Amino acid sequence: MRLGGRLQAVIDVLHDFERHKRPVSETLNDWGRSHRFAGSGDRYEIGNIVYDALRRRASISWRMESDAISDLAYGALLIHGRLDMQAIKRKLAEDNFAPRPLAEEKQILWQSRDLANALDHIRADIPQWCSCSLEKLLGSHWVEEGMALATRPPLDLRVNPLISTPERAIKALHVSGVTPVAWYAQALRISPVKEQRSHSNVRGEAAFRNGWVEVQDLGSQLASSLCRVEPGMQILDYCAGTGGKTMALAAAMKNSGKIHAFDAEKARLIPIVGRLHRAGVRNVQVHVNSSTLESLSGQMDVVVVDAPCTGTGVWRRRPDIKWRLNKIHLEKRIAEQYAILEKASTFVGPRGRLVYITCSVLFEENDCQVAHFLARHVDFRASDMRICWNRIVSRQGQAPLPYFSEHGILLSPRLTGTDGFFISVLKKR
Repeated sequence: MRLGGRLQAVIDVLHDFERHKRPVSETLNDWGRSHRFAGSGDRYEIGNIVYDALRRRASISWRMESDAISDLAYGALLIHGRLDMQAIKRKLAEDNFAPRPLAEEKQILWQSRDLANALDHIRADIPQWCSCSLEKLLGSHWVEEGMALATRPPLDLRVNPLISTPERAIKALHVSGVTPVAWYAQALRISPVKEQRSHSNVRGEAAFRNGWVEVQDLGSQLASSLCRVEPGMQILDYCAGTGGKTMALAAAMKNSGKIHAFDAEKARLIPIVGRLHRAGVRNVQVHVNSSTLESLSGQMDVVVVDAPCTGTGVWRRRPDIKWRLNKIHLEKRIAEQYAILEKASTFVGPRGRLVYITCSVLFEENDCQVAHFLARHVDFRASDMRICWNRIVSRQGQAPLPYFSEHGILLSPRLTGTDGFFISVLKKR
């Protein structure tokens, strides 16, 4: 496919996404199945442009003075500067499948409007109603963080120390651009994709199939380390999901002690058994019914709550959820988090720890939620997260400094080069 056909495909996909209000990944998959003639390079380029359009939707629309899907698609082509107006015109003129050219007045607007003059939420590429919440948690840098959350993300891998080492894993991976993270020993990184390329199929590599590495964002790896689990402990991973953090905890415990993995959404647990087996994990018991947890009440050394949240911290990877999010969704998540924290806290033993994690950058889901919990539970206190952070990075090179809030720590794409993660460690008195 030439550029014109790809651009028309982007417009079609974005129209379908708007019409059916479903995850954009599903929309792209459906387009691929119904257009078998499109090669892998075509699908990658179309996907990249679609995701860029959604990441930068507010700023593109402002520069175009238009919310039209076709203008959004053209803007996504132009934002990285790989092609200018004239180059796009030449390429589209050669393609019978190209959409209508960008209107002359839109071209003039694009070239004349300076994004520095836009309102803060437009420069940050976020819904306007989220501005106050981001500012409360991120302070004066919230616009820059919003902009960082609108960039293409890297692909991070966690090396499994139960089976391999970073050096062996790098040699075994037949993918380009894999480098170690200098300040965090178990992490490998593949830089964000450029142009029409995609990240290599790491899951097809022998190193992945044999459990040497797992795909896991560096922020999630750091959140797992901040739980500070040790061999022999009794752990409850109360919102285990598909098991990413569960496996990281098991590796830190060297397969000693016991991890109880539970998730209220049973379907999310389906992949966990296969993942644990592949990673050589032997100290995890999976619970599909909450009733089987009752005997653990007041017995756990660490209870990990990776709470359901709005997902604002992963807007780089899932930009479609950014524009579907509203205050009703936020209120629903806050209520769920409240209930989960209440129940999970009952499993914490004497002098145990409750670790609260979200992949959100909204104040209401993070510091505010922890403050409300501490007000209700005087037998818990918040740990000093500066000390916790220094413990996990002090011997691993020059580490960046994240945000330290009153009750937790916030990782972010701008400061730590990760997805947005909030972590608070609450110690039982």
